[in-house]
This record gives sequence, C-alpha cells and structure tokens, in this order.
Amino acid sequence: MYPGFINAQTTMGLEDPGAGGFGDANEILDFNPQLRAQVAFHNDSEAIPVARANGMTTVVATPGGGLLGGQAAVMDLDGFTWEESTVAPSVGVTFQFPRIGGGGRGGGGGRGQAPDRAYDELKKERDAQLDRVARLLDDARAYAKAGPDRRRDLILESLLPIVDKRQPLITRVATEVEIRDAIAFADRVGVRLVIAAPGGEAVRAAALLKEKSVPVIVLQVLSAAVATGLPHQASYAAAGELVKAGVKIAFAVPSETNARQLPYHAAEAVGWGLPREEALKALTINVAEIFGVADRIGSIEPGKIANLIVSKGDPLEIRTPISHVLIAGKTMPPDNRQLELYERYAKKAITMRRTFIAGLVALVLPFALRADTPNVFAIRGARIVTAAGAPIESSTVVIRRGTIEAVGASVTVPSDADVIDGAGLTDVPGPDRSRQHARGGATRRRSCRRTSRTSAEDRALEAQPDPEAASPRRRRGEGRRCRADQTRFGGDYDSACAAFRRRDLAARARSSTWPRRPTSRRSATSSISVAASSS
Repeated sequence: MYPGFINAQTTMGLEDPGAGGFGDANEILDFNPQLRAQVAFHNDSEAIPVARANGMTTVVATPGGGLLGGQAAVMDLDGFTWEESTVAPSVGVTFQFPRIGGGGRGGGGGRGQAPDRAYDELKKERDAQLDRVARLLDDARAYAKAGPDRRRDLILESLLPIVDKRQPLITRVATEVEIRDAIAFADRVGVRLVIAAPGGEAVRAAALLKEKSVPVIVLQVLSAAVATGLPHQASYAAAGELVKAGVKIAFAVPSETNARQLPYHAAEAVGWGLPREEALKALTINVAEIFGVADRIGSIEPGKIANLIVSKGDPLEIRTPISHVLIAGKTMPPDNRQLELYERYAKKAITMRRTFIAGLVALVLPFALRADTPNVFAIRGARIVTAAGAPIESSTVVIRRGTIEAVGASVTVPSDADVIDGAGLTDVPGPDRSRQHARGGATRRRSCRRTSRTSAEDRALEAQPDPEAASPRRRRGEGRRCRADQTRFGGDYDSACAAFRRRDLAARARSSTWPRRPTSRRSATSSISVAASSS
C-alpha cells in the first residue's frame, strides 16, 4: 500500500482528449492571475479514470497562457462537482517566463522572433515584459496597503498571496539561462519560485537552485536531451543528480493524455541513479510540501485524506497491476476509456482471428485432404466406357497422382495402390467435372454409383444414332426435360439427359415399343467419372 501519486503539473481536467473536446487551460491575455483552475475543472474528463487506474489520485491543475496564466489548484480525481474534488483551491499563480525572441510560454507575450533581429533588441523586449510583471507585483503590494476602502481589483487581489510569499510563482522555463534569469527576477521582486523545467537543464543550475531553496518540478524525463552539449541520458539521470545536489524535486507529466505514465517517469529516473525512496517521495509527499498541502495528502498518516493505492508489487514497474485505488476512502472503479477500447478490440481481434483461421482452414483443408488421399489407386473389375473406342468389360483403371496411368482388362494393379472394387460399376468419361472426380479414391467412391440397367439395355442405348439425327421438335422437348432435371445431378446437364433417356427407354421397353432414341454425345476426355444411376 502506498500514498496515491500526485501529478505536480498538468492540464488534466482543464483539457480533454475525448469527443467532448473542451479546453480551458490557456487564455489569450497576458495577465490572468485572477482565473481559477478550480472552477474550470471537469470531473468527467475521459483522462481522469485512465490516470486513476494507474495509481494517480491527485493532480495540480495548472492553467497556462500569457505571462501570468492563472491560479493552480490541487484536485482529487473523484467527485461529481469541482467542489467535491477540491483539496486546495489555489496553491500559486503560473508564470510563463518570457523567452528572448518569443513570448510567454503558452501563447502570451511576444509575437515570434524575426531571423534578422539583433540579440540585444530581443533581450530588451524580453526585459520589458519582465518589467510589466514587476510593476504589477508592486501594484499588488500597494493594493494590500490601501485599506478596506479600496476599490476591488481581482487581478491585484489574486496576487496578494504571491507578494506575501504565502504562495509561489509556478514558473515554467525551458533552459538553464532562463532558470538563472527567473531566480534573479524573483530576487528582484521578492517572491517565491517553483521551477518547472526539463531535468537536463535544471541540473546545470543545481547549485544555484540549492542555494536559493527553489524546488524543481522535473519535466520530460522520458524525452531524450536535445540541447547542445548534453549527453543522451541527461533527462533520465537529472532527477538523481538534483537530489544528490540537495534540490527538492517532484515529477510531472503536463499532458493530460499521457499523465498515466507518471510512475514510469520516476521509474526511469530510478534506473539512472535516483534512490527508489526519493522517487516515491517525488510522486507523493514532496509535491504536497511544495504546494503547502502536506497536512492533508502525500503520506499515510492519521488525520490525512485516505488517498491510497494497493499494488501487486512495485507500482513503478510497468508490469505491476494496481489492484485498488482509494480517494478519500472511497474505492474507485477500474473502468476507463482505454480499458473499454482494449476489451472492445480484443473481442474484435478474437473474432477476426477466428474468421481468419476458418478461412485458412477452408483454404488449406482441400489440399490437406488431397495430401491424405493415396497417390495411386485402381478401379478393378468395372465396365469401362472410354468414349474413344468400344466399351471394355471387366477392366481395370490405374490412376497415379491424378492422371490415368493404364486402362485395360489385363492391367496389373500396383502393390501400393488403393483398390476400389468396380464389379457391377460402369466408368464413363465425365463432362466438365472429370478432373475433380479423378483427384482421389475418396472422391471416386462418392462418385461411383451402381447402375440398374442391364447389359442389353446398355447395348441398345449405345446403338442409337447421333442426336443430330433426331427431329428439332424432339430435341427441344428433350432439352427442356434435361434442364428441369439438371439440379438433381449437381448442374451436370449431360448426366440429366442420360438419366432421362434411360427412363424413357425403360418405359418404352415395358410397353414393347422400341423406337430408336438418340443418345447424347459424350465429351472425349482423359479423366474418368462414374455415371449416376437412374432413380
């Protein structure tokens, strides 16, 4: 069991990655210290359950934009309203330190840097922005001394805790130079600072940070260092070096979409030299102490809010599941948007995988069955109607790998052949499906049918003249009957016609009337199928 993790700086609850698409994190004016993140906090953000499932129970909701972006608030990740989620309504004012050649981070201040402008001119412009902030802080001090009859000014009133040093300016910087300039500015105007900066840059000013007792919110731990002269591991090892230098640190993931990765930022720092105990402090009690709420959250002690997590192992390990998350003593459900999507597409993947396997089986099974069919088999003792010559009585057909190897009455059956007893059967060349029927013994057996006609009937049927000799009227009537019976023979038109003629011949024989009936021409192919028997 551990104290719930605290994200020291994030827009979670102020911006949402989901379909709702709200965004209340940044304002366009330069000075917005009167704006409170507390009242803009959305408890129904889809990012909140995702981060909560990974052990995060509290965030410092931090607005941006302009130079002074607004008041940060410490918020629990549970509640129906922002009042229920509030731990501390205001813990400091955000300060986007102006860059030389640019405006305040987050969109305020200047309008970009022209490539041909001199450094001195750009620095002068940046210093002018700092002078505006300094004058506003001086006005706040004068406002505090004005007495109860003063006219209310929300901007100056929101800066009173800053000039009284009860709350810090939460200052976002990007480089070592900006860290040093921000500390110099804080000394000049007499305010407290909390620096939020990439760890690799903060390490370069570690001695100054220690001297001035300025805590650091370490950003971008999982990002490779990009500044010139920094080794590739600068971001990973920075937290350990800052702690070694005596600087108090906390971890933060500003992005609401990636805030769930907060424990892994600490884990990466542990891998590069940060003691594990210090990493856990940087996720819990250090954050609470930096923002003045250590009497309520950040550790497991009597009297504090029961923000706890229970894990099955080290919570900094990516493989460790968080089994329970409690916020204010209430167990949080594990449901979240990412879990819902995982389960949805996991089921879809299973369905797709089953469909793929079924399709693969349907594709491969005929070849597998064909592989199981013997390469050599023989039909022995059958009457063979070759269509290329006279019928052969009591003959044998040998088929090897789908090809007829031998036909005749004296053919010897190979020793490795699968033998089919053809006694009483008649083999005739198949029409369009002959190749299919010649593929294997199993198919042969299904295709073979015992005939009901006698040898005399066969000879009489074979002796009939070519169908072209029949009258056109008779051929048209016969064609209609054959097409009507075609479905009974699997679409085989010739087999349907042959069956019709045999029935007609048998009927005329019973009535002692034997007119000459035409027979159908049989296709002369090299493969063999067995004619279907009459019903």
